Amino acid sequence: MKTAVFLRHSLAENKKSGQSDFERKLTLEGETLANEMAIKLKREINQFDLAIISPAERTKRTAEIFLKEVNAKKTIFYENLYYGMGLGDFERLFFELDDEVEEVLIVGHNPFITQIAMYFTDKYDLFLHPASFVFVKFNIDKWIDVAKTKVADYKIFLSV
Repeated sequence: MKTAVFLRHSLAENKKSGQSDFERKLTLEGETLANEMAIKLKREINQFDLAIISPAERTKRTAEIFLKEVNAKKTIFYENLYYGMGLGDFERLFFELDDEVEEVLIVGHNPFITQIAMYFTDKYDLFLHPASFVFVKFNIDKWIDVAKTKVADYKIFLSV
C-alpha cells in the first residue's frame, strides 16, 4: 500500500510591485490556516518517507508548517511543481520514486494540485482551496503502477 498527500499551499499575499510570483509569502491568515489544516493531517498520518515541495516561497512555508506536525524523513524541492506541470510530468515524478517510499507528501500550486486530485478521486467538480489537501491510498507495491491502478481509498480535506 502506498500513500500520497496532495497539498495546495496556503493563502499567499498579493504580488507586490517588483516582486516575482515565486517570492510571494503566506499572509498571517495563511499561516493560521496552514496550522489548522496541519493538525487535521496529523490525525491521518504520523510521518512521511518523503516530502516533495515546489521551491516557491509560499509552498516552502506551507510545507514547513505542516512538517512541524507530521515529520518527513527526507525533503526535496522539485522545480517542476512550480506551475506548468502536466499529468505526464506527474506520472514521471511517481515513476522516479524509490519503492521504499511508502508515504509521500506533495506540496504545490493550483491548477495542478487540484487537477491531480480530481484525476485520482474522479471528483471532477473538486477545487482545492489554499491549505486543502487530498489523502490518497493506492493498493500497489511499486510507484510505477500508480497510473494503472484504482485508488484504494481517499479523503478530501477542504479548508473552507
